[in-house]
Amino acid sequence: MIVKYFMVNSSMEYSLKQMMNGEFIEGEILSKTNFNSNFIDQLAECIVQIHKEEFKPSSGLLMQTIVEGLDIVDSFTEIAVKEFWDIKDNLKYDTCLHGDIWAGNVIIDSKGNLAGLIDWDNKQVGDPHWDLRAIRRWIGWEGLDRLINKYNNLTNIELKQDYIVILDKISICHSRQRTRFRKSVFTEYIKRYPNAI
Repeated sequence: MIVKYFMVNSSMEYSLKQMMNGEFIEGEILSKTNFNSNFIDQLAECIVQIHKEEFKPSSGLLMQTIVEGLDIVDSFTEIAVKEFWDIKDNLKYDTCLHGDIWAGNVIIDSKGNLAGLIDWDNKQVGDPHWDLRAIRRWIGWEGLDRLINKYNNLTNIELKQDYIVILDKISICHSRQRTRFRKSVFTEYIKRYPNAI
């Protein structure tokens, strides 16, 4: 399905202001098969640009608040919460985040390049690992490794895959509880984790 979405400019110089101001371009949402070999590097460059922005959103979901709001309903949630508290002091809380980078918010152009990101309702200030937590479900583990390596090469931040995995688990638990366990997709992710994609 072709739709109009927020764009980044075609010269690949990503601009948060362009995306947030709603410049439009035709594209489709990310799937496991519609992106080209340059996409992961383009996404890393885009995320780095977002993380360099300086603004303080008026609202947002802080990771710690999400964790504190989780009910320990099973061993998956219990382990995820424990793992979060084990790394909490190593996380940063000062980076501008998109807050919800998943397939439905990533737009691909007709050549398989990144066209832009949409849905800035969850923008927040937090740890950069948070923005990479869900994308693995569409780009796979190898794609996530490449994304992390590119990001780390472009910044002085050293993202760690195990931190992203922990935050992904927290996100799944949060989504499952927020939907009051009505959406089976989150339960299925938990059953098949870490192979759920």
